[in-house]
Amino acid sequence: MNMKAKGLILLYISGASSLGAISCTVPTSHVIQKLHSTHTECVDSVTNQVITYPKCSNTSEPGEICSIAFADIRPTQFTYGDSYVLDIKQRFIGKPAKAQEFLCEKPPSLVIGPKKAEGFYLTDGHHRMKLVEKLMKEESNIFTILVQVDKNIYLSNPNMEQAAFWDEMLKNNDVYLKDKGIFRSPKELPKRIFEVKNDPFRSLAGFIADDKSKFCFDTSLPSYGNFAEFYWGDYFREIKGFEHYTDEKNYQSVKERIQNYRLPGSDKIVNICKVSAAEKLPGYIKD
Repeated sequence: MNMKAKGLILLYISGASSLGAISCTVPTSHVIQKLHSTHTECVDSVTNQVITYPKCSNTSEPGEICSIAFADIRPTQFTYGDSYVLDIKQRFIGKPAKAQEFLCEKPPSLVIGPKKAEGFYLTDGHHRMKLVEKLMKEESNIFTILVQVDKNIYLSNPNMEQAAFWDEMLKNNDVYLKDKGIFRSPKELPKRIFEVKNDPFRSLAGFIADDKSKFCFDTSLPSYGNFAEFYWGDYFREIKGFEHYTDEKNYQSVKERIQNYRLPGSDKIVNICKVSAAEKLPGYIKD
């Protein structure tokens, strides 16, 4: 993230199409409520000047930070963890400025597709966007969404065929084509964030990722990249005794079962994250 983006919160000015920036520490006088939406003065706390970010377009350069409309975001996964998002949401209920600060801390990555697969494809940050969706629906907040362009195929290879584009996305780990463990085609991907559906195993992997004890995998390792939690979620889905996991399960009790798993047909107790079957998963760590 570039220096200008640090310390900035971006909000749509209610009733206007222009964008601006505001300090992450928002003075009370800079936030007012109008027509059930948040209206924020867009002022850089260091320079006290209005700063604008461009809207994302087919000509946005790689590395550029730009603003995008929620409806224009194309998902690159089928599911998300609803329980995990609801857990995050508790920190921001009634605090739109704090939520906006969270959204601006690190703009997620975006790939801009070629002419035959035109669109703005989000390659991480889907859970942040589901958070935005919930806050917009339940509290009538208006948020600005910043993204950072990772690749722009529209610029580098505008006539790339659709099949070649998806091959490239798969090769670069920019799309996850399993839907609750079942492979699907890119054509079946949701077209909008609100179409992305819940998968409890993604929440489980999210809670594990945030667990400071690092009893399972390590998010700081180089092998831990895009969609890492999905790979682990699908791994747990296949383990005998875990297939009926739901959002209602207590995380601590499930954690205990992961750490003290009895191998089928054996009296051996293992941490299921540390067995050889998990060696190729992102963030794998040995005992």
